[in-house]
Amino acid sequence: MSVQRLRTIVNLSVPTLFRQIAGGRVQCESEATLQLHLGRIIATAADLEITSERETFSVELEKPLRGAGGKRGRIDVWFRLNDDDGRQWRCAIELKFFKRKNHREPNNRYEVLITAES
Repeated sequence: MSVQRLRTIVNLSVPTLFRQIAGGRVQCESEATLQLHLGRIIATAADLEITSERETFSVELEKPLRGAGGKRGRIDVWFRLNDDDGRQWRCAIELKFFKRKNHREPNNRYEVLITAES
């Protein structure tokens, strides 16, 4: 395993997801759906990169992490490859799901509230 193999997985997975969204095969209306589909594609790409039966792979969505100063957070997509020598190669991906103008947080909540009160 190496950083290059992680890059290969990501460089295959992300454009594949974008093509599937653009082609209508996958519909994403939320960041959670985007995470799910990217995690699925990453798992498939990682299977193609595993060259030994002793290598292992795992992927997690919304993985809790601690940052500097003990701050807690969550990483959208996190995956790990373990090689034959017991080394771990990890990758974290933070996603942002943008919506059309005036249909993003918190604007869409505000518009729903105004409509409900009217």
